[in-house]
Amino acid sequence: MASLKDNIQDHANLLEFYGKIFLDPFVIDSPPGYSKNIKFPFCCNYHKAAYEYCVQWFAKFPNCCPAHKELLNEPLFKIEKYKGLEDKIIRQLSYTEYIISTNITHENWHRNITDYFEYNFSSFGKPSIGLDRYIALLKYHLNNIKSKIHKSKYNLLTEYIETYTKPSLKETNVDFKILYSTFQKWAITIPNLDVFSEIKVSLLGRIPMDLFLHDFQRNFYSGETKAKIRTKAELIDLLITITKKLLLSVRTEKLVEAGRISNITKHQLDIINESHKINQSSLLRDYSLGEIKYVAILKRWLSNEEKYFEKVKKIIQEKVLLEIKMQENKRRPILFLSANPLDSSTLRLDDEFRKIKDELSASAQREAFELVFEPSVKIKNITFAMQRLSPEIVHFSGHGSGKDGLIVQDELGRSEYFPSFALSKLFKLSKKNVKCVILNACYSAEQAQIISQHGIYVVGMNKSISDKAATDFSIGFYQSLGEGKSYKYAFEIGVINNSSNFQEVSTPQLWKNGKIIIL
Repeated sequence: MASLKDNIQDHANLLEFYGKIFLDPFVIDSPPGYSKNIKFPFCCNYHKAAYEYCVQWFAKFPNCCPAHKELLNEPLFKIEKYKGLEDKIIRQLSYTEYIISTNITHENWHRNITDYFEYNFSSFGKPSIGLDRYIALLKYHLNNIKSKIHKSKYNLLTEYIETYTKPSLKETNVDFKILYSTFQKWAITIPNLDVFSEIKVSLLGRIPMDLFLHDFQRNFYSGETKAKIRTKAELIDLLITITKKLLLSVRTEKLVEAGRISNITKHQLDIINESHKINQSSLLRDYSLGEIKYVAILKRWLSNEEKYFEKVKKIIQEKVLLEIKMQENKRRPILFLSANPLDSSTLRLDDEFRKIKDELSASAQREAFELVFEPSVKIKNITFAMQRLSPEIVHFSGHGSGKDGLIVQDELGRSEYFPSFALSKLFKLSKKNVKCVILNACYSAEQAQIISQHGIYVVGMNKSISDKAATDFSIGFYQSLGEGKSYKYAFEIGVINNSSNFQEVSTPQLWKNGKIIIL
């Protein structure tokens, strides 16, 4: 058994003790299904030789080596706590051999076995006295069964042990400050574009522990839950993946279609500026070889965006010009409604319509309006015309009666009320296209208030108004509208045009949102 002794000696003192942390070793019970040979550890030459070597080593402990001899100077060190350590080592080796043999063909073989390795490693406490012997014997056992298990499984198990016993410099020197600065450098590098504004605010200054740590895993045997700290290289690899996912989430074409990027020129300029900034940063800032990868990805993405918007801008400009031209050619419908029932006083409604038409025809924007005349209207005529024409302006000329509503005609040409509540419903349905209503009828202020509640400008009369005053107001209103003025401005011109009718100058009122507009 010289080869076993040599193997143990080669791996002795693999683990050095640093610091002054003391954790007591603990006993591990036999795993379920394990059956110990009654002669163990004298059941075979292998276990006998291993046990004898552990006994010889422990007989000299702690004077077996300089590192362990120093423990005698530590007040927390109690040698009695390690009584029976030689038995513990050989016993747990046998348990581990059983776990390997029963799990090596299992679907989750690697997790099952390495969890048990870790459970055993931790059972030796700190300092991990005897762990070097246990690991040496474990590696010797793996080498003995190498021909009986798949090569890849053997390599993965020995690699796990090597990583535990000889952690790389990268793993032992992980510093959260380095991880934080690495993360913040990445966050700052993300382009300052509107599509990233919210995520940048959430990232800058944040300490993302979910990125600094691997997923938490629970050891099946010990019940402990641990998360391994990522190395800087591992974090950078993760940030490269996150960068790709972040850029993939930006569906530029969808944002353009939805109108989320309204100012194409500004967005183009932002992309050019960010592209320049990231090019300068890559020259002047110290990016590692790993970090350069996500910088390169961002550069290519910005370049693609720049090319895309160069093409899209031309298409959008052509579309906007076409829409402007169509808008210029689109005429603004004015629906002129009149009603003078047989049983009501005669009004000069045709004269008012003719004068409005003349004012619009003489205006600078005469081509912008389409004036449609509907005389002698009944309720059904009004509802039909409103649906067919979808007017922007509705002008009613006729009689009003205060709270009862406006007076229209019935089938026999006599008076019929168009109730206030029905007028409110009609204009609620039409509020998308109707922007202004002129109720050139006596006592129509109440209807003006009700209709204006739907966000429409409405002109109503707060008392009786003469034909002349009503016509004078209309002439001024449409004269101003034809010159491209606002509804408020046109109302004031209408009032001014009506100023010669001293007693009726304040009769017209302008309403919106249920309130009189004081001008």
